[in-house]
Amino acid sequence: MKRYAAQDAGGRVMGKPVIGIDPSLNNTAYCVLWAGEPIVGKIGVGSKKGVPRLLHIERTTEKLLELYQPQLIVIEGYSHASAHQAHQAGELGGILRRLFHVYGIRWVDVAPGTLKKFVTGKGNADKSMILLNVYRRWGVELKNHDEADAFGLAKIGTYLLGADDSDLIRPQQEALKKIREKMKEGLL
Repeated sequence: MKRYAAQDAGGRVMGKPVIGIDPSLNNTAYCVLWAGEPIVGKIGVGSKKGVPRLLHIERTTEKLLELYQPQLIVIEGYSHASAHQAHQAGELGGILRRLFHVYGIRWVDVAPGTLKKFVTGKGNADKSMILLNVYRRWGVELKNHDEADAFGLAKIGTYLLGADDSDLIRPQQEALKKIREKMKEGLL
């Protein structure tokens, strides 16, 4: 299997990748960033519902953690504006964060608006703009906005770990500053 290595601000290859996760009951997307092309995919659940669906997402995520052994996971935080299936989404979020804890992997929650601001420059951007802006900013062509969210989250992780951020625009720098402040306060 081909492995990739992320680079720090000095261009040195970091030992372990960053994984961005866009959790969803139907299409949890992930992006593994190391050097080279991103590894992007989704965890399909087919017709599974309830606990079998949650267990499937947990087992598949566990396989990703064992395969890539990330140094950091950046996961999209809960959307407080979405009441649809909020309890089920909370169960999924708890299962994933418990898994990260059990494996001893650091993780950071990024609010949906902060992710949008980092990728598009606007915290209230339409989801369709994320896919377009991932292509415009980083030249990465993805299939859907779930994969684009996961890529954006992983990108945030590389900057949190020291990637050169001199080319970031002001809204991206502001989004990272907000995340770093919450990390210092112990809120993430």
